[in-house]
Amino acid sequence: MSKDKILENYLNTINLGNGYYGVQAAANGYFNKDVSELSLSECAVLASITKNPSRLNPLRNPDDNKDRQIAVLNNMLTQEYISSEEYSEAVEDDVYARLEGIDVSATASSTNYSYFVDEVIEQLINDLMEQKGYSKQQATNMIYAGGLSVYTTQDMSMQRQQTLCLMTLDTILQTLTSPSATTLRSRKLMEHFLTTHRIIWKSGFRKM
Repeated sequence: MSKDKILENYLNTINLGNGYYGVQAAANGYFNKDVSELSLSECAVLASITKNPSRLNPLRNPDDNKDRQIAVLNNMLTQEYISSEEYSEAVEDDVYARLEGIDVSATASSTNYSYFVDEVIEQLINDLMEQKGYSKQQATNMIYAGGLSVYTTQDMSMQRQQTLCLMTLDTILQTLTSPSATTLRSRKLMEHFLTTHRIIWKSGFRKM
């Protein structure tokens, strides 16, 4: 494998904080732009994250990232990768005011997926490994933080309604089998279930 290919793989999978893996995902997540459109100051922000993706996350710890960004720019100036004018412009750029994004890791941990979505994710991981040569970790990172758009046949609105229906039925069954259940309470729960079922049917099931 060539050095350029090794570098490409590294840049496409490196942890850049906030659940972003790879420079393209980070450019999209932090600045809502393609990596080719990043300014020098924005590139320095991303480069600063690599030493410690958690502590130097520019959204959570902008001051720490800023200190590191200045150090990166100083090194680039010293080694003559940039001119004095480019350095001054990058330092004066209020890049942190343009930052976007949310705490992806917290969002992912609180998301509930259906069995259908779990199966799609598993299949997509396998496809990426077989067709693109990714490792399982690389494929997983690409799905959750690589900016992929995945379209399936599942209707999430209908899925939520179905889940509500099943949860209500489960509650009714537990209540009816409880020794302390009363006739009145059981009747009210059954009426509630039937009403919920009718609402679900009218809202979409009969359209299928």
